[in-house]
Amino acid sequence: MMNEKAKEIGLENSNFVCPHGLDDPEHYTTPYELSVLTSYALNNDKFRSVVSTKSHTVTINGYPKAIRNTNELLRVFKWSVWSKNRFY
Repeated sequence: MMNEKAKEIGLENSNFVCPHGLDDPEHYTTPYELSVLTSYALNNDKFRSVVSTKSHTVTINGYPKAIRNTNELLRVFKWSVWSKNRFY
């Protein structure tokens, strides 16, 4: 589905194999196309909310666990939304 969406929004030099893209030579994109994809994704309110969240508490096996976004740029620029290493 990700590759179908990539083609739909005009990405020609990208191929997605799994959600994280680690350790697979067939998972690739270009910096330009990653920025196009990110710009497209930021039109989605849920995505924008997730990438701009500094911390969140989840429950694992009945115990609360605080998770923290390690992107320091979220703490430097309060007005920005960050995804990967691009700001908006």
